[in-house]
Amino acid sequence: MYVMKDGNIALEIPVSEIDSVLFHEPEFIIPDFVLINGVKWATCNVGKRGTFVSNPEDYGNYYTGGEAKTVCPSGWRLPTAQEQELLISSGSIWTTQNGVNGRLFGANTNTIFLPAAGVRYIDGSLNYADMKGSYLNSKNDRSFVFDLNFGNDNASISYNYPTHGLSVRCVVDETITVSVTDITLKKNTHTLTVNENYTLTADVMPADATDKTITWTSSDNTIATVDNSGKITAIAKGTATITAKAGDITAACEITVTVEGVVINGVKWAIRNVDAPGIFTANPEGAGMLYQWNRKIGWSTTDPMVNSNSDTTWDYSMPTGTTWEKANDPSPAGYRIPTSDEIDKLLDTDKVTNEWIIQNGVNGYKFTDIVTGNSIFLPAASIRNKYGMLSEVGSRGNYWSSTQDDSDSAYDLFFSSGGTSKYSNDRDYGFAVRPVTEN
Repeated sequence: MYVMKDGNIALEIPVSEIDSVLFHEPEFIIPDFVLINGVKWATCNVGKRGTFVSNPEDYGNYYTGGEAKTVCPSGWRLPTAQEQELLISSGSIWTTQNGVNGRLFGANTNTIFLPAAGVRYIDGSLNYADMKGSYLNSKNDRSFVFDLNFGNDNASISYNYPTHGLSVRCVVDETITVSVTDITLKKNTHTLTVNENYTLTADVMPADATDKTITWTSSDNTIATVDNSGKITAIAKGTATITAKAGDITAACEITVTVEGVVINGVKWAIRNVDAPGIFTANPEGAGMLYQWNRKIGWSTTDPMVNSNSDTTWDYSMPTGTTWEKANDPSPAGYRIPTSDEIDKLLDTDKVTNEWIIQNGVNGYKFTDIVTGNSIFLPAASIRNKYGMLSEVGSRGNYWSSTQDDSDSAYDLFFSSGGTSKYSNDRDYGFAVRPVTEN
């Protein structure tokens, strides 16, 4: 007679020497875990902190939400709500196992039994034992803990009071990546004007994704930029696509950047003065900064005097050049200093009316297109003379053109309460700037 093991002869005994054969069924050993839907589940509940009970039907101990975070044995942890959802989706039936009611989750041989251990209230009383089970997961907020809750009819993710004692069934503590499945942007299209900002928000799903970090990019940074928080800044006229990416999932928003302005007698004027170079004032009544002709350094409309470079020394030299050069233009992107001819069009009383008014407490001139009714307001922004001295605050406005008169002077729009006209002034004066659009 041969005794075989793993297909090989382990022992050879003559039959004549055998008086009896005894077959022994090996003791069933509970496995460490059962793999269900990609998650390795413990086969028994937690008993004392850091230990499992001896068989699947034992209720084990009860833990509040705060206690349960550290009760699993080493190498194990609380399941996430998503992992419990995966367990539910594997299928389950209400059953009695070795005299204990509960639900059997999984399929075929990959199953685990969760006893209906009930809930232990804050007063120590045990309720719903043998009728329902409540098994903690790692999700919680200030008011509730969340759990896998089941009875004889179904199983679902529910919530419970954090002071109640619930059962714990652990999972193997592996690095489980919960992938991003979707990104939803607050908007898919949006229109901005040059220099305007808008913060785009995104919802990443599922809520418990392992890494919900969003990377923001722009298809054209010359049109619109975006920072790490989704804040978009309009740079110049055009279209750019802002893309949000989390994991392998992306979502996009098309940004259209327009040039803010009002058309009066065929010229599209900005509705606000230039403040620091490249920036408009916050509102149409803002004076902005004062500029010497063909220079990109702004000077304050208040004293003590300071310029856009935080310097306090006035530039007494005479600006040079035959036109206001683009490199020296303080206008925001998409805008430029108006020409002398464009100022003439604004002053054409056959097509444009003008009047001295007070708008939101600020003195200035209102210019209105007779045909369309479009209007702009230019505040009496004051001036700085060739010595840098500030004067006529609220009573006078001078706005540069890009056109020279001669080597020492250039044309500008002038107004006061007594009227408005085009003048020629020394280039080293500090006047306001109201741009027009480039196109």
